[in-house]
Amino acid sequence: MKNWLGIGLLFISSIFIWARNGDQDREDRYSHVNENVEVVNIEMIVRVQRNGQPVSGLQKGDFMLKENGRPVEINGFREVRRRISKPPANEEQAPVAVQGAPGRLFVICFWLWGREAAYSETLDRFFRDIFRPGDYVILAHTRNIAAIGSVDQIAPVRAKFEDELKKSIELDNITRAQLYDQIDDAISSYLNRGANDHEVIARMTLQSSIANSWKEFKERFLKGNSGSLVRLADSMKPINREKWMLIFLQEELFPKFNESGEIPAFRNRLEEMRKSLGDPVTIFNEKVRSSFIAADATVSLIRLSARSLENQGRSPYYSQQVAYSNRDECFQRISRVTGGTVITDNNLTRALNQAAEKEDICYVISFAPEGISKKRKMNLTCRDASLDVIAGRYFDPQDQQEMTLSDIRLADSTLTFSLRGYSRLFEAGRLQGRVLIRVTSDGAGSANVEGAREFTLSDPSVRIPVTLRLPRGQRYAFTIRVLDHISGRETVKQIVLRNM
Repeated sequence: MKNWLGIGLLFISSIFIWARNGDQDREDRYSHVNENVEVVNIEMIVRVQRNGQPVSGLQKGDFMLKENGRPVEINGFREVRRRISKPPANEEQAPVAVQGAPGRLFVICFWLWGREAAYSETLDRFFRDIFRPGDYVILAHTRNIAAIGSVDQIAPVRAKFEDELKKSIELDNITRAQLYDQIDDAISSYLNRGANDHEVIARMTLQSSIANSWKEFKERFLKGNSGSLVRLADSMKPINREKWMLIFLQEELFPKFNESGEIPAFRNRLEEMRKSLGDPVTIFNEKVRSSFIAADATVSLIRLSARSLENQGRSPYYSQQVAYSNRDECFQRISRVTGGTVITDNNLTRALNQAAEKEDICYVISFAPEGISKKRKMNLTCRDASLDVIAGRYFDPQDQQEMTLSDIRLADSTLTFSLRGYSRLFEAGRLQGRVLIRVTSDGAGSANVEGAREFTLSDPSVRIPVTLRLPRGQRYAFTIRVLDHISGRETVKQIVLRNM
C-alpha cells in the first residue's frame, strides 16, 4: 500500500457479525403498518485528566453539557475502567462478562524498517499472555493484513504474517537505499562535473534531484491522510467489543545537509530547500479527533528510535537526521485523546508490557437531543475547572441514521421493500453492509410461512426481494425483521397485504 495501513484495516467490517437474539410481541398484527420507534439517545465517550493523568470517581453532577450553547440534561452516566492485562489481585474486579459476550478486538500495526526489531518476541508475548479465546486480532504491516479469530489460527496465520513482514521490511529498505543512492550519485556528479559544465545548471540539477528523492521518500514513508484515518475510526464505531489498537512505529531518517556536511558552499541553500519541502503539516484535525473518541478504541503508540537499530544510509556527503512524519505526530495525539499511551522504547516486548498495564478510564455520558436535523456543537465541561475534559465536540445526525423500511409491495408471492439507514463499512475497496432479513406471514386458512435470507448491500438505499410461497388472492399479515449485522440495530415492521 502506498500509505496508511488504515486503508487496509477497514476490511474489519466484513469480519464481525453479531446478532441480537430475542423476539418482540406482535401487537396490532392486522393493522396496516406498525413500526417500532426507538428514542434516539446519544452517547459521548469522555476522558478527564489532571496534568495528563486520568481522573476517576467523578459523578454525573460533576459535568455540565451544552448543545449549541444551550444546557442539556445528562440522562445516563457510567464510569468504565479497562486495561489489556488482568488487574492485580488486590484491585477491585470488574463485573463478570455476560456469557456469550464478544471478546476483545486488537488491531496491531507494524511500521518498521529495522531488521533487528524483535517483533517475533513481541507477538510471542501477546499470544501467550494477552490473547484470550474469543478475542479477534488484526495484524497489519505496510503491505498486508491478517486476521486471527481463534486459537487454532494463531500458528499458521502468524507464521505467514511474520514471513511477509520480513519481506516487506527488506523491500522497503531496498527502496530507501535506492533513494539514498540517487542523492549520492547526484552529489557525486555535481562535485565531479567537467570544467566546461555550467555551475549554475549543475547546481539546479542537483537540487532538483534531491527534491525529487525527498518527495518520493515523504510519500512512501512519512505522509498520512486524515480521510483514511477517519474511515478507519468510523469502521470501528459499530463494533460491539472492547477495542485496542497497538501501533509499533519506527522513526525515519533522511539526509541532513548542514555545516557539518562535506558539500561545498551551496549546502546552506540545500538545507533551506529541504526544510521548505518538509514543513510539518499536521493531519490531526477535529474530525480525526472526534472520530477516534467516538470509536471508543484505546490507541497506544510504541515508537522505536531509528539510530539504535541500524545505521541507515551511510554516505561521505552528509549525516542523517530524524525526518518529521505527520502520521507519527497524529498517532501520538490520537493516543492521548483515546486513553492510550505513547512509549519510546526499542525493546518492543517491554513496551508492550507497559502498554498492557496502562489503565484506560473513561466515562460514558448519554443525553436525548430535541431533534437530529442538523449538526450540533457539543461543549462538555467539569465543574472543577482544573480538570481537562476530552470529548467529541460535534454530533453529526448522519452518524445516528435510523434504519427504515418503506414502499412495501406483494406480487406473485414476492415481497419487496426499500431499505435504507443500515451501516456500511469499507470492504474490498467499497462500502458494504450486511443484513439479515426475516419475514413471517400468516393469513386466513393458511399455515404460517417464514423466510430468512442474508444480504450484502452496497448502495445507501436498496430494494430487496423476498420470495414466499403463498396462494394468490388472499390477504396476509407480514412481520418483517431486519437485523443490521454491523451495528446490531434491528427494525421491525408489520403490514397487511394481498397477494396479487
